[in-house]
Amino acid sequence: MNLLWSDATNALAIVVPILILHLILRKLRAPIMRVMARLVSQTENPWDDVLVERGIVQAIWHLLSSVALQIVFPIVLNHDVLALVLTRFAIVYTTVNVAWIVNIGLWGVMAWYATLSVAQHLPIRVFVQVARILTIAGAILVAVSALTGQSIFGIVGALGASAAVILLISRDSISSLVAGIQIVGSGMVRVGDWIQVGTADGEVIDVTLQSVEIRNWDRSVSHVPMGQLLSGTGFRNFRHQLAQGGMHILKPLYVDISTISQDDSGVTNLTKYRNWVSRKLDEDSRISFVQYVRQLPVDRLGIPIEISAFSVTTDWPKHEQFQADILDDLIADMEKFGLRPSHARADPRWQDEAEAE
Repeated sequence: MNLLWSDATNALAIVVPILILHLILRKLRAPIMRVMARLVSQTENPWDDVLVERGIVQAIWHLLSSVALQIVFPIVLNHDVLALVLTRFAIVYTTVNVAWIVNIGLWGVMAWYATLSVAQHLPIRVFVQVARILTIAGAILVAVSALTGQSIFGIVGALGASAAVILLISRDSISSLVAGIQIVGSGMVRVGDWIQVGTADGEVIDVTLQSVEIRNWDRSVSHVPMGQLLSGTGFRNFRHQLAQGGMHILKPLYVDISTISQDDSGVTNLTKYRNWVSRKLDEDSRISFVQYVRQLPVDRLGIPIEISAFSVTTDWPKHEQFQADILDDLIADMEKFGLRPSHARADPRWQDEAEAE
């Protein structure tokens, strides 16, 4: 009994001063934080601001306190059971603080990385999230090992028996995690890309382990799960198209089949018009590259002349304006070749079919 009382007295002699110091520092935390904020605001580095805002000072103090308790308890306590229990809790306390500091450090790494030019093309948010998950998982293993007295490998082996159940429950989360690592690691999707997936069609504004956040062309926001990008019909990325400095124009011009004629040399006015369209687009300053001008099979609307080209701008309103103006000019110039635009009811050869439909 006397031995237990002695241990309790010794423990109080150590813990009480630490608690008092802790309370004092809590009172001083506000002025200390103001001083730290003023100091880091004078630097050009963004990462130190993030560390202070995330509470790195408090985290370090808690870590030092936990390490001190972990060292002192076995020394000052004569009671083996009490020393063992308190030391194990101190180890857990230290583990939590280490995980806390690592998490804050990862926020600082993200802030530092965001200042680099490569960050626009290769975001590390997904990898940081993976590092956080691994940190938390490691901290939990260490804490459980400290409390139970079992080795970490023994705990991992015990979890292996229930791995099938864990995989079944978290199958979707694991699938998204793997898909996120694959997509970001390979650079298939980056912040700033314009992609189409399902009903989402717009600019990627954020990439996480769970989903891709897309700001659609109508300013709505879609959250697409990572797994969906690698399943089903996949997705379409316009990054390489926009990197060329222009947007795609793919439009048909329908010609009235009844207006097609042939000259003495055997060349039709449609052939002349098609060749003229190709030359005109090549010379147009609003066009950066002409992929092709081709004639498609005849349908109920007439004979389609399909244009595939790229405008000189990636600005959507300008692109649409250029596209509309170019098509208006090409349609108006059909008369120069004795042609006229067609639609179903204007084409006599397709009149009966159009009315039947």
